[in-house]
Amino acid sequence: MTSIRRNAPSLPLTTQRHHDLSPAEQRLLRLLQRINYGRIRNLVIQDGMPSFDPPPQVQRDRKFSGHNGPRTEAQLQDFALKKEVAEMFRSFRELGQGRIVNLEIRAGLPVIMTEEAAA
Repeated sequence: MTSIRRNAPSLPLTTQRHHDLSPAEQRLLRLLQRINYGRIRNLVIQDGMPSFDPPPQVQRDRKFSGHNGPRTEAQLQDFALKKEVAEMFRSFRELGQGRIVNLEIRAGLPVIMTEEAAA
């Protein structure tokens, strides 16, 4: 199991907008926006894409005196991807096959992930 903190500059990514993502990637991105603050655990990655079979576990953090609902971007049909989202999907493609043990979400964006793959 490896804990990865992505601070390196992004490599060029052809997918720059929500509508360019695969249906599985769009589903995951919408889930991040709904969670807003929390974690996704045990997300399976198959052929570099998120899989929801089996479904991952979701944990939501509740901020007292703060916004706990979905991100306002969740209502938009299309939008440019933030660099953190592009990095996450690039990391999935690099992983290929494996499992995201833990994906930390802050303000609807992925910030830290722990991945697991065969040696």
